Amino acid sequence: YIPSYNDYETENAVAGDWITEKRLRPQLAVKLQNSDMGDNAWQTQTEIIKRDLTMDRWLELEFNFSSVSDCEDYDKIVIQFGGEGHAGQGLFFFDDFAFCE
Repeated sequence: YIPSYNDYETENAVAGDWITEKRLRPQLAVKLQNSDMGDNAWQTQTEIIKRDLTMDRWLELEFNFSSVSDCEDYDKIVIQFGGEGHAGQGLFFFDDFAFCE
């Protein structure tokens, strides 16, 4: 659930020059990471982002990671709303995370 009352217009402080989007976004990312990499897990992660999501209603989203189904290094799932690397704050909701083959 992506509420429209979040501030999606303000440009926020960012973590570094590599952040190109300074605004909170109506999006959801799911990432598979290798926790053995510690703070560098992002370097080998596989990420799927659903952008410009419909606001103010429950959505059913599917993230298909079959392209990396043979990878045995991933042991962590990261669910990230609103983008990354900026200081924008938002309130988001999710329910019923499921694995399927």
